[in-house]
This record gives sequence, structure tokens and C-alpha cells, in this order.
Amino acid sequence: MNLRLIVASWYVWLICSCTNNPQQGIENTSTQTPAFVFSDKAAETDLHAKNNWCNRPFEEGVVINAETTNLNRRYFAVGDGLYKVVVRRGNTAAPFMVKRRGAVLEIFTSDQYPTCLARRSDFSLIGDGRTMLYFNPPYYEFRVETEPWQNALKVTLEFPPGSENGLMIHRQKNMD
Repeated sequence: MNLRLIVASWYVWLICSCTNNPQQGIENTSTQTPAFVFSDKAAETDLHAKNNWCNRPFEEGVVINAETTNLNRRYFAVGDGLYKVVVRRGNTAAPFMVKRRGAVLEIFTSDQYPTCLARRSDFSLIGDGRTMLYFNPPYYEFRVETEPWQNALKVTLEFPPGSENGLMIHRQKNMD
């Protein structure tokens, strides 16, 4: 009977060890303070350039959650890859991109991709970099925050009450 228990335990351990972990390759950020930083990557002005991220497909939709206590707050997890975040209202949009580097979330704006991303001058970091504001009246005003969350970084966007903004987030895994 004990031998069967040992063999069954070994079998369960083997199955669990061989199962792919979707968070594999993402370091634990629970001891690190996350922060946003603006990218210093050189601008790509040629819309047709092979390395222009504006032309790359972002085919993987990202799950967007809403806080139950404040429905004006939406959040998502950032793991590996490049995330394209688009806040939309009517015919206007405020797109930016986010790439995780450890506990740092690198923000890409018009400084890197002027043909497809929102103006850098509309973004500002607050305090220790855990909060970013986007302010472009009369169209948009929203707050973006980050914090450690499970094996990823949680990014929360907070919109003013009654703002009627749409939010789309897509990820591309293989971006340099």
C-alpha cells in the first residue's frame, strides 16, 4: 500500500513538473518597487521601416479587468512582450506602448513612434514613478498606476467618472 502511495505521489510530481507554466520567464517582482520610465529609444520616423512597431501586428488580446469597488478603474497584468494600450473616445485615440524590464515598465510614445503613438508631452510621471498621468484636454485625462501582482506587474488605468472611454490592449510577444 505504501509503495502505491509513493508511486502515485511521484507520478503527480512528474506531471506537475512537466506542465508548461504560463508565467515562466517572468521574475518575481514582489520585493522590487515597480516604476514607469519613458523610453530613450531613438525615434523611428519611416512608417514603412521593417523595425517600425507601428506596422507590426498585435494579435493577442489582453484580459482587462474592472475593480468591483470603482468601475472607473481597469487593470491588466504585464508579463513578457510588448503591450499596445489604446484609450479611445469617439474618433480620437491615445495610444502608447509598454514593455516590462524587470520591475520597470518602459513607456513608448511619439518620441519613439511619432506616426502612431500619443504625444510624449501629454504624459507625466508623478513622485517615485509608480503613477503616470495622461492629460490632453478636452479629449482625455486618465491616471495609470503600477504595482506588483502575482508573477507580473499590475497596470491600472483610472478614468474620470462619466468619461465614456474605450480601452483596448493587445500584446506582441516577439518584439525587440
